Amino acid sequence: MRPWKYLSAFIMQGLPPHTHSSNFPCHTQVQLRLWFPSANLTQLLDRRPSLLLEEEWAAVPAARQQLLAMFGSQGSVDDLVTRQPLLLCEDVAELVGELER
Repeated sequence: MRPWKYLSAFIMQGLPPHTHSSNFPCHTQVQLRLWFPSANLTQLLDRRPSLLLEEEWAAVPAARQQLLAMFGSQGSVDDLVTRQPLLLCEDVAELVGELER
């Protein structure tokens, strides 16, 4: 059981929808935990701290959907974004094509 999962959802309910990562970095980190529950966020953000900026954060929801569609398993996606956080802010199809070469 992951008690943080319920606490995170409770915290997110109280945040205004217009809260952006540059104004409230905690929002971004909580959202990452909800979307990628088994990812190592420390490693992910250590490799790509700029992911917390609005410019890069804007691409994350669409990238998440594309990765889930391509790889299916949430655990696979979590591991992948931990190792390659660039996948969350760049063109997913192009980057996956490069990784497959």
